[in-house]
Amino acid sequence: MKRLRVKPVHKPFDVTIDQIAADKSISHRAAMFALFGSGASVVRNYLEAEDTLNTLKIVQALGAKVEKGCDEYTITPPRKIVEPDDVLDCGNSGTAM
Repeated sequence: MKRLRVKPVHKPFDVTIDQIAADKSISHRAAMFALFGSGASVVRNYLEAEDTLNTLKIVQALGAKVEKGCDEYTITPPRKIVEPDDVLDCGNSGTAM
């Protein structure tokens, strides 16, 4: 049996991917990854649907700054994520849950 060794990557996750259609699962995950980043993330072609917009509200409630541009969102994570005073409403989104 062949062994596979997985090692951590010690460099920033800096990726630009162009030409992806708006997608619900990718939009949720892009917002979540941006929340845990170390600097601002620009997400283009974010799907603006009820579930994915709820995810942006959750990201904001956890302290991130979310700015809407023409065809993109800029998400700047907080220095520290803190529990909000209110309930995080995921709507009908299992991915956000």
